[in-house]
Amino acid sequence: MSPAVHGVVGRRLVVNYRVELEKLDTVLSEPFRGREVGETGKGIGSICLTRVENARPRFAPEFFGVSAETATHRVYARVERGGDHCIYVPRRDVSSRFHALLFGSLLPTEFEQGEFQEMENGRKHQIRVECGKEIVGVEFHETERDGVGDDSVFYSIESASTFLCDAGTEYDLTGDVYSGVETVPKERGLEPVRVDEVRSSFFEKLGGEFDSAFRAENVEHVWEPRRSGR
Repeated sequence: MSPAVHGVVGRRLVVNYRVELEKLDTVLSEPFRGREVGETGKGIGSICLTRVENARPRFAPEFFGVSAETATHRVYARVERGGDHCIYVPRRDVSSRFHALLFGSLLPTEFEQGEFQEMENGRKHQIRVECGKEIVGVEFHETERDGVGDDSVFYSIESASTFLCDAGTEYDLTGDVYSGVETVPKERGLEPVRVDEVRSSFFEKLGGEFDSAFRAENVEHVWEPRRSGR
């Protein structure tokens, strides 16, 4: 099993879509099923846009660390037998071919090379990623919000943080084997951000609607490999 990877999440933006459970299940295979938010009949698919800094294997000195932009499509799920919470990852993208090969060698998962564009103008940010045939785009402001939107499936920031942060191991399909990675932040906490424009071709094809967006910054993380399964 690969060693753990240490690093710092300089910026993480989690953009959430609410999707009908039966639609969400169409991108999942056994043993996974969509995880319902409360009793809403809806699940959550998200795009996690992350700036990873100083990532390196456990015990490696800091000067070995590398930094990159990543985009992860995530479906919040549960294991059909037992009901354990988990995340299914249809696709992971990173900002260069070199980083795709490097991160793929450090963790038991596959990375694709995406095309990243990021612009900042004061407190206004724009991020666009081309992930193969999928497009992700978001424009957001650093303006802090007091809570989630009225149409969100989450009733508070705390309920959203609990759902999103207590999500369990991330799994993706590598060949015919599910590989697992657990993300362990040194501290928790998400801040809601105002989003003016958003696009996710992947979740919009499932009939998903934008639900909410949250940000975290400058948090130490450990990425722990987990046992694979079929």
